[in-house]
Amino acid sequence: MERIQSVSRCLDIIECIAQRPIPPTVQELSNELHLSKNTIYNILGILTNRGYIAKNSRESTYRLGERFSEICFPQMGKEMCALQTMPLLEQLYNSLGQETCYLAYFKDYQYFLVAQVLSTKVLSCGPLADCRDMHATSLGKVYLSTKSTEEIRAWARQYGLPKIMKNTITDIDTLLAEIETVRRQGYAENREENTEGIYSVSVMIHAKPLMGLSFTIPTIRYDVEQVDTWVKALKNYALGIEKRLNIGGFS
Repeated sequence: MERIQSVSRCLDIIECIAQRPIPPTVQELSNELHLSKNTIYNILGILTNRGYIAKNSRESTYRLGERFSEICFPQMGKEMCALQTMPLLEQLYNSLGQETCYLAYFKDYQYFLVAQVLSTKVLSCGPLADCRDMHATSLGKVYLSTKSTEEIRAWARQYGLPKIMKNTITDIDTLLAEIETVRRQGYAENREENTEGIYSVSVMIHAKPLMGLSFTIPTIRYDVEQVDTWVKALKNYALGIEKRLNIGGFS
């Protein structure tokens, strides 16, 4: 019975934090739930350690943690996210000459499709497949840019850097140099490193979970003088998607 009561209190605290427009303090939680501050502290300690609750140390307030996004997004959030972002993705598609655009989310050094608008031109790119080859795609490289050098090396040792095409980066030092360039310029490119005849450029969306926005085009229509234009559009729409997701409650 005591264990059931503890579970009930834990859920009460989570629901209270989730329903609050402003992150509450321990005192506010105690007042609203009629629980002692010691009880609140003990439960918050467990939830914080597990990632379900995050603490703002400067203000001593609490909000929902990233673990909820990690668990809920693949099952429920992806469809809602697609509905919210598709209008912006379609605008991006039209602004870039009706070439293929993808929105993906990242998890554990992989990415998964959220939404896409595929070009109807004779030569065009197909649907985005879930992918683990982070070293060989622009989406993968922009994700790796959020990781430290040590984390990238550890991932590469475990997964390897398999050669997919002749342009695939298979040397860890070359990859690290490429990722440093991605960090500096704010976007990543794929120059036929994953699929022959395909170029892509991607930028990061700082939502929870992390997402990437990608523009993909056959190399026959690639124009180096247009890259800056593509990147500027991607960054602008990435910011718009990020704001929309923040308002929608995904971050």
